[in-house]
Amino acid sequence: MQKLLLSYVTQSIDEHGDPNQFAYRKGISCTDAILTLVHGIVSGLNCKQTTISKVLFLDFSSAFNTVLPNRLLNDLCNFIDEPWLIHWLRDFMQGWSRQVKLDKGYTTTSEIRVGVPQGGPLSALLFTIYTDCIRSNSNCSVIKYADDTVLSCNITKGSHQQNQHEYQDFITSIVSTCDQKNLLLNKKKCKEMVFENINIKHRGLIERRREDNYSQYIR
Repeated sequence: MQKLLLSYVTQSIDEHGDPNQFAYRKGISCTDAILTLVHGIVSGLNCKQTTISKVLFLDFSSAFNTVLPNRLLNDLCNFIDEPWLIHWLRDFMQGWSRQVKLDKGYTTTSEIRVGVPQGGPLSALLFTIYTDCIRSNSNCSVIKYADDTVLSCNITKGSHQQNQHEYQDFITSIVSTCDQKNLLLNKKKCKEMVFENINIKHRGLIERRREDNYSQYIR
């Protein structure tokens, strides 16, 4: 049944989804996501006003297991127009249970109230819909491949302080969205890279911190 409904969900994502989500789309691969990221960095550094390009790699802990079904249903209503499909997906996400095998016996069953069912063709698509609201804005870009998410921002000479604040505010807003959606960020695996044009003469214009600690943003 999941395979039969796969085309309906995929079509909805193609029509309404984030164009910078490169996962599970026909004719698009992880290579396209990487090339888009590299192109954005190189294009920014080729601009005379750009001093550095900051790139932050986000890492989600147990991404599929932390999805809140009720919030996901609200997101699905923005993608899918057919009520029957919404009702089917709601029933699909409910009623799952689990057991743990201990030696020769099993524990009692318990209901799974968080996360999306894994192992089927719809699981990953449901997660991309759940995280669709994490999108680029006019100052910073977001590139996604399933749960792999990258933020990037170019820092210019004339407005470097403003760009820095916009970059940090954007990170704060994304962390707030993750908190609201129960998405857990692993701050130990969230890494930042700073790219610089070696031909720029005004070194020291911006104080760069190679190992920024984002624990103040990522809780």
